[in-house]
Amino acid sequence: MERLAPKCSDILERCSWKGSLWRCDSLFQMINTTQGVCCSFNNYAFPSTNYDPKLLASIPREPRRVTACGYQTGLSLLLRPSAEDYLGTEIASSGFRVRTNYDKKSLNA
Repeated sequence: MERLAPKCSDILERCSWKGSLWRCDSLFQMINTTQGVCCSFNNYAFPSTNYDPKLLASIPREPRRVTACGYQTGLSLLLRPSAEDYLGTEIASSGFRVRTNYDKKSLNA
């Protein structure tokens, strides 16, 4: 499955974190999930061995956190769909599926 899935660098065209442009491959890593292969941001449940080895020194040891509210202080993405690659999907649509999770403990931090 991993060989068939597009790489994060093929999907993520531009990434902005806290109002600054970042290399997308320094923010996302590929992980296997029950939904298939995904590009994951800020996921510390898995080892960071899926990052490009050249970037490992710049990967933070703790989750990234916003310091204020507003769209400028979070994560913004420009995604590159490859519509020609959609043959059959489990849901009747094409595009991207975005999932968000949060740690309830960190809400009171």
